[in-house]
Amino acid sequence: MIEELHRPLKSAIKCHATERWTEVLPIILLGLRASFKEDILCTPAELVFGTTIRLPGEMFDSSKSDDDVVNFVSKLKSHMQSLHPKPPKHHGKHPVFIHPGLLEATHVFLRRDMLRRPLQQPYDGPFKVLQRKDKVFFLDTNGKRVSVSIDRCKPAFFHNTEDLQLPQTKNETPATVEPNPTASTPTQPSTRSGRKVHLPTRYC
Repeated sequence: MIEELHRPLKSAIKCHATERWTEVLPIILLGLRASFKEDILCTPAELVFGTTIRLPGEMFDSSKSDDDVVNFVSKLKSHMQSLHPKPPKHHGKHPVFIHPGLLEATHVFLRRDMLRRPLQQPYDGPFKVLQRKDKVFFLDTNGKRVSVSIDRCKPAFFHNTEDLQLPQTKNETPATVEPNPTASTPTQPSTRSGRKVHLPTRYC
């Protein structure tokens, strides 16, 4: 039985006149499985699948379009005219969130762009807004008029603006306490060379 299969297989491979028989082997096997055999009155595919297999030529629609070339070109032209190119995206620029409350806020917090220490607050303020522009705010920072970018500002909300007390950010030097010369301080004994003598602790 195997020799009977090899003879038509070799004959079909020789018909293609190519040395790369592995490239034509799938289409040859498909033809052998779909060919009708007179001794069994059916195809080998019908014995396996119970029905005939579909050949490559049957997978395409043979119907022809009635539209001529002129109608096709006119439809293509009208379709291309209806298309609009989309604007390019700038991936290098990141959008900056601007709080809508900045338009009416009387005081704002100012973000620190410098390098911060651990546990240091990211914002200073709040500071009073003196003037607004599109991208610049003018703030009252400890009595000085300073212009800052709107990207660094964050609106400040208060329960009662009448009782608002702004914190002072000026560096205030702490008050030094002068020693009282009249206060008696115990003197620690020392040797002639200046070394301090530590007396042993006695427990009664």
